[in-house]
Amino acid sequence: MSEQLIIPPSYMSAKGVADLFGMTEGAVKKMCQRGELPTKPRRNGQRTWFINMHALHAHAVEQVENADEEWLGWKDRFEGFK
Repeated sequence: MSEQLIIPPSYMSAKGVADLFGMTEGAVKKMCQRGELPTKPRRNGQRTWFINMHALHAHAVEQVENADEEWLGWKDRFEGFK
């Protein structure tokens, strides 16, 4: 069996992001409305939110790169990561 390459989508719906992160769709939509997620709103009768997954990933990487030492030591506090 050959290996599969999975390419994540550039944009995901609020429901897709909610399922991915174990949140409710309503919570993700509220984060979009508050500007906490990089979004591209689209109107098709109702507002549909699409989250820019590349921008979200880049922001997460930046946060880790700029994190203080206390935050970076989180793995040392859990048995499974030693």
